[in-house]
Amino acid sequence: MNSALSVLIVDDNANMRSLISAIVKKRASKILECSDGMEALGEYSLHRPDWVLMDIEMKKMDGLQATKLIHQYFPKANVMIVSERKDPEIEKAAFQVGAKAFVSKENLQDILNQFNV
Repeated sequence: MNSALSVLIVDDNANMRSLISAIVKKRASKILECSDGMEALGEYSLHRPDWVLMDIEMKKMDGLQATKLIHQYFPKANVMIVSERKDPEIEKAAFQVGAKAFVSKENLQDILNQFNV
């Protein structure tokens, strides 16, 4: 297990970012946070984290668009969608834009399992 992971959490809900942060701190040595997809592009460019944990529904730029752009500029980026939406079409769209994993917010502990992918 790699305990030196760096993670960028992207969610417009500060409470959700805190909750995810509390879960991933078991495995991550560096945790960055931002509140929208546009901000995520800049943070990813600056820090190149091992994983991006991306919400879908955000105001300035949604998670699918942000994932697509991150993957376009950084094809090896590991983006995990963390969403309340359990729609198979949304999940399919996430993988089409470059997501490596999809986790439901109902099962946040699953994030840790995906780090091994």
